[in-house]
Amino acid sequence: MTYQFSDDGITKNDALNLVKYLQETKTIFCFNLLIRLSECLIDDEIVHILVNSFEKNKSLTYIDLSHNRIGDIGAKRIGEWLLSKPKGNTLLTLKLNDNVISVQGAIHFSEMIKVSEQLSELHLGLNRLQSEGGVHLLTAIALNKSLVKVDLSTNVCKNIILLLKKYFFAIIVLLLKILRVMACVFGGCTLIEMNGPIVEPLLCVLRGNSHLNELDLSGNVLIDKEAKSTSGYIMSQIKQGLNDKANSLILLDLRFCGFDQTDLSDVKKLLLAKQAKHKQTLRKQLHQIFISNN
Repeated sequence: MTYQFSDDGITKNDALNLVKYLQETKTIFCFNLLIRLSECLIDDEIVHILVNSFEKNKSLTYIDLSHNRIGDIGAKRIGEWLLSKPKGNTLLTLKLNDNVISVQGAIHFSEMIKVSEQLSELHLGLNRLQSEGGVHLLTAIALNKSLVKVDLSTNVCKNIILLLKKYFFAIIVLLLKILRVMACVFGGCTLIEMNGPIVEPLLCVLRGNSHLNELDLSGNVLIDKEAKSTSGYIMSQIKQGLNDKANSLILLDLRFCGFDQTDLSDVKKLLLAKQAKHKQTLRKQLHQIFISNN
């Protein structure tokens, strides 16, 4: 189905029509349902309308609500929906990149993450999570057993960036990401400070993780000038966590986080070795499946 929205984005009537369509056709969906509503100027009010139909659908596996205007209220509604059915929910991928979700929204998502048994991908890059939100999310991720891929990249909020986003919404995501990083670096702000409370949750994710494959923290200033003296110790702990046999991470993006290039190169080498081992394991599994079927 091709659904045409107005140039002003998805309106309340558009959302109600989409809900009506989903309700009328929910009985015929015997396949995985994917919904993409990126760059539709969706706000918290529209999210409430949409979630009413999402929670009644039994085949919804993928939702893309990236590049919209969803804030903490909308995040709370989505979190409550997923929290209400941690086992029965069919959603596998949730994309909320480039919205206006802040600390309170992160708290709501963290409660959902702790009990979720189905969600495998969560994308929250280009929001306003800040240090406190990062602590809550990483603490929850360390307890989760279903997430495979998490994107928390570039959660920097500076006024100049908000103005650019407001008046130049069509700017490509890559350029917006670079501008946000530059605003943080030259403005002297720190989003997630590694010498603060977020250190232990991040290291817990690395030490105890046996399910998560990808974690993107790029574009967050993890090391500021005051923390440079401890960055060596922190990086050694990160490497130790990656070397843990139980650790399943094969992609950890720490670019533009304040680490030395040498340390990043060492991490890249570790990850490349783990990726090669992962591919080898997959080949063996596929070979065993092929033999058993023949």
